[in-house]
Amino acid sequence: MVVDRRTQIFIWVAWFAVFPIGLWTAYQISPPTHFYHHFDFLVTSGLSCIVALIPIVVNQIPFSVTQWLTLFVFLKYGLFAEVILAQIITFIVLLRLRLPKEKWYNFPLNSIMFMIVSFVSGTIFYIFGGEHVQAGNLTINFVVLAGLYMASYFMINQILFTGAFSFLYKTRKPLITKAFLWEGLIHLIAFPVGITLFFLYDLVGVSSFLLVGAPIISTQLILLKYNTSKEINQYLQKAVETGHRLTERLKFEEVLNTFIDHLLNMFPADYLYIFDDMNDDRLQAVRCYENGKFIRMGVKPLRL
Repeated sequence: MVVDRRTQIFIWVAWFAVFPIGLWTAYQISPPTHFYHHFDFLVTSGLSCIVALIPIVVNQIPFSVTQWLTLFVFLKYGLFAEVILAQIITFIVLLRLRLPKEKWYNFPLNSIMFMIVSFVSGTIFYIFGGEHVQAGNLTINFVVLAGLYMASYFMINQILFTGAFSFLYKTRKPLITKAFLWEGLIHLIAFPVGITLFFLYDLVGVSSFLLVGAPIISTQLILLKYNTSKEINQYLQKAVETGHRLTERLKFEEVLNTFIDHLLNMFPADYLYIFDDMNDDRLQAVRCYENGKFIRMGVKPLRL
């Protein structure tokens, strides 16, 4: 799906207006707490970048598993530090996706979305009496408020994502999907991990990042390796199936249509062009697929 140029410009202009004001407001609401240490925050940011680069992929959808780190940073250092970390993670995740130039608007769009998510969830935490305390002063009320913060973070993110999808592509997207459920499960698992890190940090300091982070990163690497192997097997199976279907067709048009259908099922794409050799050093487009539908061929023959 393609976003028109005017909408992309609007997103960039909105980001240039929202981003600096958002950072300033976050600092005024909740500057870094007296527990803040520059070195430890740098270690947290570095660990977040590593975790962000190792997604969990479910049904070809990558999921970032950094929520336990953003929870720790918010509870320990406050809203401003969490906003900074969330922006760093967002940038790293989008860089990992290697977006084409026409989709660079995702950088300011996601930056605005996560800034709103941070603000609203953090504000909910403060409104209900949440405070930044040492682990030795943990109470049931504090844990409940941390859970409320995590739940708010998840729900607001999903609502904004659904709204942004409708705004960009002028089509409705259901809120409850498989991606919604998987994201909810990841947040549910990340919550006790973030609380554990928060508690361990006061006991053993920066070493807690190694104690908690090492098994999580190892698990992500194992899941990523497993998913890669499984994905390759699925592609091989689909390729064999495509070969069988092609041999059942006799006419050129039938073979071509079958090939295109299976190719789009294997590799979802916005654009697909099939060219035929004209035997005179030219390639003629015989199929043009753009944005979910076939269009009339307006592509001129290409010379080799």
